[in-house]
This record gives sequence, C-alpha cells and structure tokens, in this order.
Amino acid sequence: MKKLLGIIVLGLLWCNVSFALTLSGINRLDVSVEQMDEPSMRKCKITYRDIETEAKYLISNANIKIMNSDIRKTTQIMFPTFYIGGTIFTDGTRCIGGLVIQVQHASLVDPLNKGNAGVFLYFQRNASMSAGVDGFKDYYLGFVKSLTKEFIIEWNKFNK
Repeated sequence: MKKLLGIIVLGLLWCNVSFALTLSGINRLDVSVEQMDEPSMRKCKITYRDIETEAKYLISNANIKIMNSDIRKTTQIMFPTFYIGGTIFTDGTRCIGGLVIQVQHASLVDPLNKGNAGVFLYFQRNASMSAGVDGFKDYYLGFVKSLTKEFIIEWNKFNK
C-alpha cells in the first residue's frame, strides 16, 4: 500500500512540474484575474485590483511587456496569458483561499508541431491558505507575489 501511495505521489509531482513547452520567446503577456466570490472578497478585504497590481508590478519589472486592454479588445491575435484564478470563501471570522497561477496560450498553431489546437500550458503553480479576516489580504497577496516570482525565475531561464 505504501508503494502504491508513493507511486501516486511521485506521479502527481511529475505531472505538475513536467512541461514539454518552454517559456522561450514569450516576451509579452496578457494578465487575467478570474472572477471570484465578491461578497467573500469584500469581507476578506481584498480586491481584484490588489491581485492584478501585485502580479503586474512584478512582471513589468522583469521586462516582460503587459498587454494593454485596448489592444486586447481591438485585435484577433491571442497572446500568452498570465492567468490568476482561485477561490476565496469566508465564514465571517476566517478566510480560506485557493490560488492557481498559469501561463497559457490559446492557439490554432501547435507549438510542438503535432497538429493540435487549443490551450497550451507553459507554467502552473498552486497554493491554498487560510487566515483571519484582518490578515488574509496580506497572506493571499504574499502567495500571489511568491508564485509570480517563481514564474519570473522560470521565464529568466529561457529568455536571458
């Protein structure tokens, strides 16, 4: 039973960090924050702007261009997206959050030249957290900051 559990855990770790696609050549990103439960966000004292600002600040300081929302609306070209998703819930005294950060690109052209089309995943990290209502915002944004830094380090391996 322990061997089976070990194989499953190692398989999950391998699946989470093994990507055939690299971040090479990605020099421009769209940043997207997924819609979350707004009443919980208000009670936990965090906003979309807080989350987006934290990520955009770090990405722009890494010399990665961030797509302007006007360009996004007027072009049919799909750019790689720095996607921030997750959930935030509260029972009134504690806030619980899940966070996923991905770099993905929807394309009709397969970067691996295997004839596939769809959404291609270049990077992914996850986190979950829980904190009191008053401290949750800093805790959540700390994870956004940490996972974004992990992306920048990975991006630098392929683009410097």
